[in-house]
Amino acid sequence: MRKMQGDNEKRFDGIDRRFDRMDERFEKLESCVDGNRDAIREINLRLENEICPSVRCVAEGHLDLSRKLDEALKREPEREMTILRLNFVEGEMGRLKKQIEMRI
Repeated sequence: MRKMQGDNEKRFDGIDRRFDRMDERFEKLESCVDGNRDAIREINLRLENEICPSVRCVAEGHLDLSRKLDEALKREPEREMTILRLNFVEGEMGRLKKQIEMRI
């Protein structure tokens, strides 16, 4: 009977040591998780306060550039027509000058 008690005590001691090691591991794991929570919280705050507003600002700038380009492209046909008319008028003026010079 005493031998059984001794064997049981050894078993319980081994189980206690295992539980102690498991407790240590869980404590380390909890500290890592807590550290990760802090890091994640910092990342989320930076995203919310710095990065997202910056991206939004850049995107709004691109939208403005796109609108300005669209406006410029709308005016481009008018500009082309003006250039064509100017070239035509310059050509006519040159021909008229030649005709006047020939008559003089």
